[in-house]
Amino acid sequence: MECKNHPDVPAVARCIGCTEAFCNECLVVVNGQKYCASCQALARQRIHTPGQPPGAGVAGPPPFTKTSGLAIASLVLGLLGLFTCGLTAIPGLICGILAVVYISRSGGRLTGQGLAIGGLVVSAVFLLVLPISAAIMRPALARAREAARRASCQNNLKQMGIVCKMFANESKGEVFPELAAEAGRLMFVSTPVYPEFLSDSHVLLCPSDPMAPDPRFAEDPVSAVDDQSYFYLGYVIVNDDELAAFAEVYKDRVAQGLKFDEDLPAPPGRGSMGGNVFYRVREGVERIDGAELTQAEIPVMWDRFSFGPYAASFNHVPGGSNVLFMDGHIEFVRYPGRWPLTRAAGEILTELDELRP
Repeated sequence: MECKNHPDVPAVARCIGCTEAFCNECLVVVNGQKYCASCQALARQRIHTPGQPPGAGVAGPPPFTKTSGLAIASLVLGLLGLFTCGLTAIPGLICGILAVVYISRSGGRLTGQGLAIGGLVVSAVFLLVLPISAAIMRPALARAREAARRASCQNNLKQMGIVCKMFANESKGEVFPELAAEAGRLMFVSTPVYPEFLSDSHVLLCPSDPMAPDPRFAEDPVSAVDDQSYFYLGYVIVNDDELAAFAEVYKDRVAQGLKFDEDLPAPPGRGSMGGNVFYRVREGVERIDGAELTQAEIPVMWDRFSFGPYAASFNHVPGGSNVLFMDGHIEFVRYPGRWPLTRAAGEILTELDELRP
């Protein structure tokens, strides 16, 4: 080890102030400590107070300070939380705590306590604000997700409207698909429709229906086409009284094993459009017997909903259903609202849906 000032002379000690190595010629002893010529002036400073003897108050080794890197990192990480949604706030908080501890134990050789405290405050604020913001945003995000699912459901029903129109164009009498004769299956007969007109059975699953199974696992068209998410009746029914009368006819026919491939007799004045017959949905049915009805008023398919012993169940929140009308337009009807979103309709449909062969 050579002297800093005399490279050809061996060093004998290090300056207590700057910690550089020096030879005996370059070192000066002050208060029992060895200093170089540059540091000895600081070492000889005295603090003069009245009554002090000469030499009192000799300063110790001069402090050589630097700013704590952890304090700087704490502040930087805390500020970065603004752009990282608070992800850097936790490491910023840890760095701030460590910086405060190390600075307090450094004996004045480390500075930056203000930076460390600033990093601690900024990081703590982000950690407090983040969960509050998440709690505030969660309902809005849930509403946005439900709006997207509702739009997807409407797209499903619009495709089903096209399927029904295509089926009617090629069927005798321009009728819509036939209602299944299996008890509790309020959906059209699968084989004439799937897969010739309906190639993707996913269309029959509402994205908001948590109970709907995945039709990809269906082994045959009958199980793929079902009323898991939507109700379909296939007859012109537009109010609670007509539905109640139809329910009695429906239960009698499924008990006898009869199909729903024709118009059905109805109790007097309780059939379609207040007549004595339940008409199958077909092109031009709204003009039968001079009825004052439009296709935009005839529901064809809608989100299933049911009434249990304690509460109603809907696919969508708030409670309601997307309804496909005969003219092809889709409308979200909140409960309670226009038919079929009435309590009486819900109770009748729930009773029919729970029927078993």
